Amino acid sequence: MPTVLAVDDSQPVRDLLERVLTPAGYTVTCAKDGGEALATVRTAHPDIILIDIKLPTMDGYAVCRTLKSNPSTATIPVLMLTGMDETDDIRKALRYGADGYIMKPFRVEDLRGKIQELLELAKTDKLPDRFYLKKLQAGDAEPPDDDPLS
Repeated sequence: MPTVLAVDDSQPVRDLLERVLTPAGYTVTCAKDGGEALATVRTAHPDIILIDIKLPTMDGYAVCRTLKSNPSTATIPVLMLTGMDETDDIRKALRYGADGYIMKPFRVEDLRGKIQELLELAKTDKLPDRFYLKKLQAGDAEPPDDDPLS
């Protein structure tokens, strides 16, 4: 059973993630801020991490950057799950190593599908190659219909 670490400062969002992911076969562990998330990673050894960008004390970008810069956690897929939808926000998340980006509010099926996709890709060492970031840097602000990170 894969373990998901859900990092969000909103208790209702953490509760929702637990309610929708547990029946799908995931063990869900939660953290309310960046510091707690980093401590939980050391003890829970999650298979994937969902991180909100706006967190108290240490934002989601910093958590992602910290995880991706540490060899013992760098291969854990990180999915940003946030209400921030500006091109710069997406670009920054991907630059710090996020493997995907899902907007709130989200459809449960989309979230479950993206989690499963990233877990499968992580098994084969073929996580997304930052396709979306490359498009944004090329001046294509709108993601294509076949965007592998959407």
